[in-house]
Amino acid sequence: MLTSITRYFKDPFGRKMRSRKSLEGTGFEAEDRKYPFTISSWDDYHSYRPTLPPSMFAAWIKYHQDHGGKLDVAHDIGAGSGTGAAFLSQVFAHTYVSDPGEANIAAARARLQPADKFTFNQSPAEVQWPGPSSVDMAVICNALHWTDAPVVMANLAATLKPGGSFACCMQAFRINFPQSPRLDELWLAATEAVMSKLHRDGHLSDAIKAGIRHSYSGYEGVDVPAEHFADVRRWQVNVREGDATPYRFTKPGEFEENPRRVKDSETEEYVEDPGWQRQVDVEWLRGFLRTTTLPLGDDIWALPPWVELERVIKNEFGGQVMAEWPVYMLLATRK
Repeated sequence: MLTSITRYFKDPFGRKMRSRKSLEGTGFEAEDRKYPFTISSWDDYHSYRPTLPPSMFAAWIKYHQDHGGKLDVAHDIGAGSGTGAAFLSQVFAHTYVSDPGEANIAAARARLQPADKFTFNQSPAEVQWPGPSSVDMAVICNALHWTDAPVVMANLAATLKPGGSFACCMQAFRINFPQSPRLDELWLAATEAVMSKLHRDGHLSDAIKAGIRHSYSGYEGVDVPAEHFADVRRWQVNVREGDATPYRFTKPGEFEENPRRVKDSETEEYVEDPGWQRQVDVEWLRGFLRTTTLPLGDDIWALPPWVELERVIKNEFGGQVMAEWPVYMLLATRK
C-alpha cells in the first residue's frame, strides 16, 4: 500500500551513513529532560537511526489530497533537525517548523533551504502555534514523548483549516529481523534487560516513562476527538502477525500502559512498507541504542542476550543483517 504511492517525493538528504565512528560511553544528554529528543548530536542521530521513507510522506499526501486538502501551508511539529519539513517543502508552498529544542531548531535552520520557504518557532506540540485555521496539513514524525496528548489534539484542531489533515508516525526501540526469528527474540530480550536495569537503577525520567507507555500500543492510547476530526485512519506498518504488543521493548507489566482509545468509527489497517528496512551490523545497532538519549553505559554490552545477539549476527549472518521497524501511523481530517 505505502510503497505503491511514490510520485511525490525524493529523499532530501540521502540514505548514506554520515558517520562510521563507534559511539562509546554514555548516551546522549537531552537539552531539556522534559523533551528527550532535544539533542545536539544530529550527525550521529542521522547515521544511526532508521531513515524516514519517501513512501510514508507520499501516502500521507495522498490521504490529504483524497480529502480535498490544499498544498499551501504545512507544519512539521517536533521537527528535530527538519527531515519531515524537507519532505513537506517538496509539495507545500510554505512550511512551519517547530520544536522545543534550541539546538534542534538551529539544526533545522541550517539544513532547510531556501530559507524563505520556512518559518521556525521554538515550542513544543503542547503550545498552540501557528494561529487558528492557518495550516493545511500538520505532521508529527515519531511523537513518542507527548506530555499531554489531549492538549496536542486540541492544538491540531485549532490550527488546521477545515478539510486539513494531520498525520503522525511512531517507531520506538523495537526492531524485527526478517531473516531470523531468533534475532527478533534476542533483540527484545536485550532491550527488556536494558530497560529493566535502567528502571531498577532509577535512571528513567518521567518523559521517558511516558514514551514507554505510548510505545506499548502505538497511538491506540491517543483519543482523536470526533467533534473535530473525521475519517480517522490507524495504520500498523510491518507488525508481526499474532503479536499483541508489536511495539513493546520492555518486559510485560513492568511499566504502566495507556488504555486503548480507538473508536468503532475509526479504520484500522495493517500494511507493509519495506522503506522501513535497512542493512545493519553490530556497530550500527550499538549506535542506534546510543542515540536514544537513554543513560547507557558500556556494561549493557555484557548482558547475556546482547552477547548472543552479536554472536549470531557475526557468526551466522557474516556481520550484516536486515533490520525492520514496526511503525504506527495515525491520520485524520479536520471537520
